[in-house]
Amino acid sequence: MATFKWFDGEVPANIRIRQVYGLVFTKDGRMLMRIEDGRHSLAGGTPESYDKDKVETLKRELIEEVNTTIYEPVMVGYQLVDEENGIPPYAQVRMTAIIDTIGEVKPDPDNGKTYERLLTTPSRVIE
Repeated sequence: MATFKWFDGEVPANIRIRQVYGLVFTKDGRMLMRIEDGRHSLAGGTPESYDKDKVETLKRELIEEVNTTIYEPVMVGYQLVDEENGIPPYAQVRMTAIIDTIGEVKPDPDNGKTYERLLTTPSRVIE
């Protein structure tokens, strides 16, 4: 069974980052959620070989998935995932940022899916 452990701060250099997701907010404090098949989630995804770092990954994924740009994100922490299958544990990074622009809804160029978006209060996100 997989185990998950939360850590504040940066991911150590010897741990592979497999996901980067953003808790992104409007200037008035609403949070952006991605909706796929009725399920709400954070926008973000997998680092690509051409991404220079996790910031670039997050910015790219937000444009691809929800056509949203952000100001410089700040690291929140990461979840260390150990699938207990012989593969070394990996990190799922969480960053936060303020939204710069939200564009028209359009298909994700990676998979062709079009995701709905929701701007809501953080307390509603928890619900």
